[in-house]
Parts: sequence; C-alpha cells; structure tokens
Amino acid sequence: MSLDNAVEKWIFISAAKYFDDQKGSLVYFVEGQIHTEDRDYIEMRWTGPTWVQQANDIWLGKDIILNILIKIMAKTKSLYKMRELEGTVRSMFGNCIPIINQDTSLKIGNLVRKSDIKVSSFGQIAPEVPSIQSTVEASYDAEMDKQP
Repeated sequence: MSLDNAVEKWIFISAAKYFDDQKGSLVYFVEGQIHTEDRDYIEMRWTGPTWVQQANDIWLGKDIILNILIKIMAKTKSLYKMRELEGTVRSMFGNCIPIINQDTSLKIGNLVRKSDIKVSSFGQIAPEVPSIQSTVEASYDAEMDKQP
C-alpha cells in the first residue's frame, strides 16, 4: 500500500494545531508564517520525517523533531522570564499527539514522543538584535493506525 502524499501535511497541521491549542496567552506562529514581531513570541518548527514501511504495509514516520523557538525582547525587566517561558513551553510537549486526516477529520495515527525534552538557550544572538532566544524540542515517531 502506498503512502498518501498528504500524510506529511496532515502530520504537520496536526502538530501545529496541537501546539496552538496548548499555547494559552502566548503569541504563536508556525515556521513559514510571515511576521515582523517586536514582541515576545513562540514559533513551531519541525524536521523530518524518515519514512519506513513496516511488514504489515503500515508506514512509520521516524525522527520527527518538533521544535519551539522562544523569542523575547531583550528589554524585558525580568532576568528569569526566559526560564519561565522555557518551562511553560516544555510543559506543552505531550507524550502523544493525535494525527488527524484533514480531509475526513478522522484520527489516522499518533505522534509518539521518543526522546526527552531538550532545552537550548542561545541568549542574545547579535548585539544589534535586541532579542533573546531559546528552543525546546523533542523527537517523535508518527505511528499510523491505518493508511488514509
């Protein structure tokens, strides 16, 4: 059985919607959205997947890295604001994210977390750019219940 070309899009949309639902009051973007924000925000990015066909003709999308960039303006008065946001974003990473077929609204699988959650703090990247950045990321596998 072949893998529907739309599956990767559905995985991406499902992950983006999942984090949008988790964001609370944080300003949230998905990588590729055009924005010129001069305020604090988070942005979902991803890498992968590597597709593996299993013996039962079910496909497994391996090594999907979901990454949330956190950007705060350097003019913040709190020395601990980035640490607080890292904790908030870290708590958004679930063990299981449903994958929804966007054409039928049916659940077709899950993104299952396969790694610990990693926080990387970059600080102020360049003196002329008045922002501080950090990322929070984890690796997931797309385990498909059935082929769409």
